[in-house]
Amino acid sequence: MKKIILFLILSSFAFSYLSVSDLPQVFYFQGTIYKNGEAECFAQIWDHATVHYFAGDMNGEENYFISLLDKDGYLIGEFNLPVFFYEITDTKINYKDEYLFSIRIPYNTEVNALVLLDNSKKELCRVQRSSADPEIKIISPLSNSLWKSVDYIEWSASDSDGDALYYDIYYDDNGGSGWIMLDGNIKENSYVLFEPIDAVRIMVVANNGFNSASAISESQFANTDLYSNVLVGDKKKIVGEKTGIEPHDFSFMGELVTYEKILPKEPPQCFGLFLILPVLIISLYLFNCREY
Repeated sequence: MKKIILFLILSSFAFSYLSVSDLPQVFYFQGTIYKNGEAECFAQIWDHATVHYFAGDMNGEENYFISLLDKDGYLIGEFNLPVFFYEITDTKINYKDEYLFSIRIPYNTEVNALVLLDNSKKELCRVQRSSADPEIKIISPLSNSLWKSVDYIEWSASDSDGDALYYDIYYDDNGGSGWIMLDGNIKENSYVLFEPIDAVRIMVVANNGFNSASAISESQFANTDLYSNVLVGDKKKIVGEKTGIEPHDFSFMGELVTYEKILPKEPPQCFGLFLILPVLIISLYLFNCREY
């Protein structure tokens, strides 16, 4: 009987690792709040991402709010956003005119708008759901040509609804570690680097609110495997770590803001199978061995 219990415990432990890649879908909501009462905000839908936002009873210098509205304007949920227009160092307090925020809210198909409110519940900015995905194409560097470095990136993009587009840029240095973020929330259709970067792939992601579309330009020098040097057990870092709390639970889910950006539509990297086999073999051995 003891061996049966041990077998079940070890098997459950092994299969629990599979859930690391089973990450929830989230609204990634970010922006800047200015002390003069203005703000700008952006949003994307991320697949396989951790959920991070503040506890409802956490207070800041000022307390702002993020409201989730349905298509009829009714409130679905609301999140607390403590705001601090200062930062404390070892020697002094530095006062700022702006506050950068970045949170990941559980995804809900009924949400039609994310709205940022100040402490008097005045609307500062909103991101409205778009009915269509944007379209994007990279013009430079030219795909399938010979290049190992990049100092200029240009693309063309459009949106059938006429929504404003914002862009995130990533590159791959052929090191086998995956995409590296270069810059985000760009409004222009080109990007100039002060110094060239070693790169064999460029990806530009266009965002029109909740929807995203991406384009990739790839050099002929690019490795076939984008993650060739990433160990199987470390691939979970590409997609983040599961919080263990269900997306519909609106309670506190951990510390705010991890700046490691997770790419939209990135497929999960499953490494649990490599742990299951040895654990099951050990469990079966213990289950079948004789007692002397």
